[in-house]
Amino acid sequence: MNISLSKGLEAFAQAKVDSGDYSSISEVVREGVRLLKKKEEEEESDRLKFLELKALLAKGLEDAAGGRVSAFDLDRIRAMARRKLDDQAQ
Repeated sequence: MNISLSKGLEAFAQAKVDSGDYSSISEVVREGVRLLKKKEEEEESDRLKFLELKALLAKGLEDAAGGRVSAFDLDRIRAMARRKLDDQAQ
């Protein structure tokens, strides 16, 4: 594979090699591609979480409109949140 970089990016990559952070420009480019891949995976994860939250909100609004609500109980909500965090930590 042959990759062309702008002069500015090439100088940046060469500076990383010259500083000893990387052993070659190819290694710098591989790291950049890995970071881009990770960023896109995180963006997709965030998008899916947003869609899930949006669906939960719609369900909540539908329940509220249908009179399916319960009294606000902060202690119960905190307990549920603690259990959920504990489950995620395990």
